[in-house]
Amino acid sequence: MLQYTACTNPTENAARKERMRQAEEYGEPEETTIQMVRAAMLTAEQPREEVITEASPRKPALQRLGPSLIQDALDAGPSNRKEKRKPGRPPGAKMVRESPLALGGISARKRKWE
Repeated sequence: MLQYTACTNPTENAARKERMRQAEEYGEPEETTIQMVRAAMLTAEQPREEVITEASPRKPALQRLGPSLIQDALDAGPSNRKEKRKPGRPPGAKMVRESPLALGGISARKRKWE
């Protein structure tokens, strides 16, 4: 009740206190309390059903993981595989840019884009 009626707005605070007073006249808080206690007692009395599952026999970790990559590499022997390249741009023709001084009739001021 205290949390419900403790409101910073004075109008809302007065309205909530009036609602609580009317509810107490009709006995609503007592009924609510009784229902809460009954529900708590019912859940406390019901035995919990624990599901017991039989664990399957565990396999060793090496069997679960399978053959190791090192063993596979040794079994395969030397191979003619190409070495994997790092991700990046594909090789292509390199564009050679001309020097800005080679452009005729353009001054250094026009080249600066400030």
